[in-house]
Amino acid sequence: MSYPAYDGRIDFHKWLDRRIDYAYHMQNRLLEQLEKQLEEPPKQACERELKITESQLRFEKHLKLYGIELWFPKRVKHEKIIPEALSDWDIDTDSGNWGLSEGRYVSSPSALYVYCDGGQHWYSLCKYTGTTNLPQGKIITYFLHINSEADWKVGVFIRNQQDVGAVSTSNTYIAYFNFGAKTTDRTLHVELYENGSKTWEQTSSFTYTFDAFTWYHFQFVWWEEYLLFIRLYIEEAGEWKQYGATHQHTSPKWSDSAVNRCGLYIFQPIANYITCIWVDDTEIWGP
Repeated sequence: MSYPAYDGRIDFHKWLDRRIDYAYHMQNRLLEQLEKQLEEPPKQACERELKITESQLRFEKHLKLYGIELWFPKRVKHEKIIPEALSDWDIDTDSGNWGLSEGRYVSSPSALYVYCDGGQHWYSLCKYTGTTNLPQGKIITYFLHINSEADWKVGVFIRNQQDVGAVSTSNTYIAYFNFGAKTTDRTLHVELYENGSKTWEQTSSFTYTFDAFTWYHFQFVWWEEYLLFIRLYIEEAGEWKQYGATHQHTSPKWSDSAVNRCGLYIFQPIANYITCIWVDDTEIWGP
């Protein structure tokens, strides 16, 4: 199943419904994959990892789609679409140039475009209704880079404690990995910051080739059952495949907080190197 690009020749609201159907289709594919992993576990599968998959399956069955950010240049009227690109997000950036670009996209006519020099970042927290207190949930999005030397750090904020109206990295979890063509060796990082200091970190390695000028579909999911679990998935031919380890924090923070925001994390670490990244079709799910 897929959805057609919106080109102005079909009814826009029918196209939006098709896009929503696709989001639920991909969620159902993940449920089917998790069930199959439990029914037919690989020979090398460890008992603990299967227990975690059981936990994730229970969690995933109760998720609903809060909204999709199409990074569309006009206000969109649909109950499952985040209506105002950019204004429904708190954004903090020292990037030299960013906004909505009509040059590349997953869903036409535009995507988020970020242009960064070495050491520059683009951070965001969603403030759309229902997304500001998600201690458990998932973010699904597409990323594209264009440079053979690119080595972006891309990921998500989880359980961010900043009130609506600003972005802060002082009290938050961040999950990210290196995205680009400079190397095929990847590292998935999950970090905890408290009062501006990093107090916990886990990393895991995996191998993946991210070609330039290619859209890649990612999913970060986090849930709590005694521990806080975080997993990264990449879509391959209509299936979700896990990459990196299942990261686990044994002393979860802010489980009962009234503010648990989520958003996108983008950082360009290479000194004296200017490059660009595109983001599109960002989904936010929660219980």
